[in-house]
Amino acid sequence: MGPVKRAADVIWRCAPHYLVLARPGTPPLVVSGGASELWNVLDEHDRSVEEICTLMAARLGTQEQAVRPGLRHLLERLTHAGYVVP
Repeated sequence: MGPVKRAADVIWRCAPHYLVLARPGTPPLVVSGGASELWNVLDEHDRSVEEICTLMAARLGTQEQAVRPGLRHLLERLTHAGYVVP
């Protein structure tokens, strides 16, 4: 997976450990856990998975290898749904 960023048409709301995403014409997607931290790290800039992993680990106070598996799965899910784009 190459660099990714938030899709421009996403409407979103974050709370600690909770993220709600919506795009025009689609039902909202509710994601819990570290998704709100991921969304904050993504902002509007292209970021590589490795950069995102490093930033997430620092924010969560853990090691990158603890973040990487769940991060990849979540990024794939959000990319497939169109909330994150290359």
